[in-house]
Amino acid sequence: MMGSELEKRFIHCLQDNKNFLVSRSYAHQNAGWIINTRTEPAMSWHLKAQVDLGVKEGVGILSRPDYVLYPLMQSEKIKPVAIFLDGFAFHKDSVSDDVQKRQAIKDSGNFWVWTVTWADLQEQGIKHVQNVMGLGHNPDMKQPKFYNPFHDTNFATLEGSFRERNSFALLLDYLSDPGNKTLLWQKMAAAFAWVWLDPKKSQDTGAKQKYAYEMQENASAYRLNALLPDEPFVFGGLLDSCSSSQQFIELAAVVPQQAIKSTTSIEQMRNWLRLHICFDDRYSQDNGYEAGFNGFWWMVNLLQFLPDMTFTSRKAVHLPQKPEAVKMQTSVVVDIQPDESWAEILEFGLLGAEEIALLQSLSLPAPTVGYELQDDDGEIIAEADLAWPLQKQALIIDNQEFTALFASKGWHVAFGPIDENTLQHLSGGDK
Repeated sequence: MMGSELEKRFIHCLQDNKNFLVSRSYAHQNAGWIINTRTEPAMSWHLKAQVDLGVKEGVGILSRPDYVLYPLMQSEKIKPVAIFLDGFAFHKDSVSDDVQKRQAIKDSGNFWVWTVTWADLQEQGIKHVQNVMGLGHNPDMKQPKFYNPFHDTNFATLEGSFRERNSFALLLDYLSDPGNKTLLWQKMAAAFAWVWLDPKKSQDTGAKQKYAYEMQENASAYRLNALLPDEPFVFGGLLDSCSSSQQFIELAAVVPQQAIKSTTSIEQMRNWLRLHICFDDRYSQDNGYEAGFNGFWWMVNLLQFLPDMTFTSRKAVHLPQKPEAVKMQTSVVVDIQPDESWAEILEFGLLGAEEIALLQSLSLPAPTVGYELQDDDGEIIAEADLAWPLQKQALIIDNQEFTALFASKGWHVAFGPIDENTLQHLSGGDK
């Protein structure tokens, strides 16, 4: 399930939940939906589709989440949530790009970033998830004499805050009570980082060398200073060097030795602790890869509440780093012409107002959003972001490898952003 179908499924799942009242909004800019929480009437959200996030929002890499949830109650403690809906077929091989964009959103400090997979919307619980959260813990770090000075909430309570809750269910938990959930999950992420630490391994020269080698494989150069600091430090996690490595998902927990002292407060320890998660995206055909994919994003959703947390993939580590900033397109006032053929696109916010106005200004009919191309056996082999099946025209924004597949079926394809140049090329005009 991909493109517009996945987005519609997300909205339907929200509407079907008895704890929320979801209604279309035409009073707010860019329309969208208003989500009211039945258990907390004062807590409401504005859900917008296809929002560009870039330098204006403090995001270093331009990206377009499927949705962004904005709290209607102004509070510095409650962040908006950038939501990505990942169909496995078309995201299993784009993790390296996805992690860079989503890390940039987290790094802005202005948003939480949340990934929901098709399986999260289809299945209850976490049977579809590779759950490694409970693995590799150091029992010594859970002993009261080590745990209690730096954590004020029982570990079992923190663990219970997400038990058997998949990424969509956890998102709903956040929407219902964002202030308390933020604090609870900050404590949870810090507690898990703590119990993953292995002071004994950290004193072993061979283990330290192996850990350093692992970080060279699992982390980009900019992150190595935090994961391999010059000062004495304690490490642990789900790693070969700790004899706890897991297929697909590896995790490092780090804290400087100087932080472990009686004068360090609970909040200070939370800021000292560091987490880094790496997903092995090199072998997407392997058994268990989809569960690993689901489990990785589930962990990212949960552990992002630790202030110093990063995530990446094995392929992304070896890619050139994205530029720190990108140029945002200038906003313009747009006028969308009413037309029944555009009703679904408007209803579900599948395109932004500027994009719809641009398409209409070029006299293009309403496209199919998220068009799936099938081979002769009915297997889905590619997807176009926008398609006009009768005219056999397609526009592809990100996955350039799909252009050849469409062209082989007799389609005229344009690759690039939804702008005037790309659309003119699609229509047969100048590039």
